[in-house]
Amino acid sequence: MVSIFLIALITTVILVKVLITYPLSISQPSERGMHNEVISSSGTSIKVIDFIENCRKEFKALPPEQIAFPRSVSDVVKYKSYSNIYSKGTPIHCRGALLFNHYIKQNKLDNKYSLINNGEKIKFIYLKKPNIIQENVISFIQDFPHELGLDKYIDYELQFEKSFVEPLKSILDAIGWNIEKKINLEEFFL
Repeated sequence: MVSIFLIALITTVILVKVLITYPLSISQPSERGMHNEVISSSGTSIKVIDFIENCRKEFKALPPEQIAFPRSVSDVVKYKSYSNIYSKGTPIHCRGALLFNHYIKQNKLDNKYSLINNGEKIKFIYLKKPNIIQENVISFIQDFPHELGLDKYIDYELQFEKSFVEPLKSILDAIGWNIEKKINLEEFFL
């Protein structure tokens, strides 16, 4: 299984290779005194944007187990609430673990899935709201609990942003490149 962090690492290596192959030129002032990004003749910035979009498409085709964030969970018992499943201020991965335990028990799936205990290695994944559990996260140990009916609520876009785009953004911001194609009003009049 390929983890999301391995994908981010590979992406960073590819980005560095692109930057070495196609060095960035210095920005130059335009007639209006504004600085325009000077892209090498190969359109490197556009290639990176296209690369990110291709990765986004591939990412959305991956199963939940491959895109979820890995964590260790402790204090599951500490944050458990008998009235609301979890108490206020519960870390997101721990909240997902408590929700997993609750809905696994509620759906009588505890013979198929082990409940999450303190010290477990888990994965958590963001969910779109509204959904059938009215929460934005679920955790699991190894296999995503498809029986809960949460597959169609997985927030692939948020998972991609947090695991892939945000780490690259700081690098691309430093060299003045964008993560996505942007059109400004000025381009219509040039």
